[in-house]
Amino acid sequence: MTYTIDDIIKQVNFMIIAVVVSCLINILLFAILPHFLNFKKAIKRDIASITPITICALNQKASDTHRIVSSPHKKIIPKKLINLKTPQFDVASLKGKDVAFKITQNRPILDRDKIYNLKEVEIAPILSFRAAPLYPYRAKRLNIEGYVKVKFLVNKRGDVSKIEILKAKPEGFFEDSVKKSVSLWKFHSAEIDGQSVAIWFETTIEFNLKEDK
Repeated sequence: MTYTIDDIIKQVNFMIIAVVVSCLINILLFAILPHFLNFKKAIKRDIASITPITICALNQKASDTHRIVSSPHKKIIPKKLINLKTPQFDVASLKGKDVAFKITQNRPILDRDKIYNLKEVEIAPILSFRAAPLYPYRAKRLNIEGYVKVKFLVNKRGDVSKIEILKAKPEGFFEDSVKKSVSLWKFHSAEIDGQSVAIWFETTIEFNLKEDK
């Protein structure tokens, strides 16, 4: 079998082309393959990082909108309880003994120089002696009846002073008679915490012709 020069040239050219093609294929493979492998690893990492989410429909009632839900990760710290100790008594040591418990109450200091009113005292003054007022002659002759409202001071000894006429009807008939009689009255004094105090006292004295007879 004989080869001509043209055949030899063709085979040489074919071999050169084959070598060049194989070199290009190798270069492409070595250049592209690492990027392809890195791309696969990236896809695996992305798939592994995906967190599955479960979606469900909630049928929430209107009354549940104000419900308070506690977090399962939040720790509930119990409040400290205050231990109130009850005082202990040795009952055995108290047998056969008279035991009295006294409850003291802080009360304001009594001002004995103050003049109190009827609402401020614990015991109101009590009339021990009453001189009846005389019916004025002029009022009796004119058949006039009426009354006098009077205010006076009862001191710590029960004596009356500082007599003041608040109202008289009719005026100008009975005032003097009331002042004379009230000045002779005696009282058991008013008291606060068992102590005698001065007090303003008011009363009304009536003048009636039927009762005077």
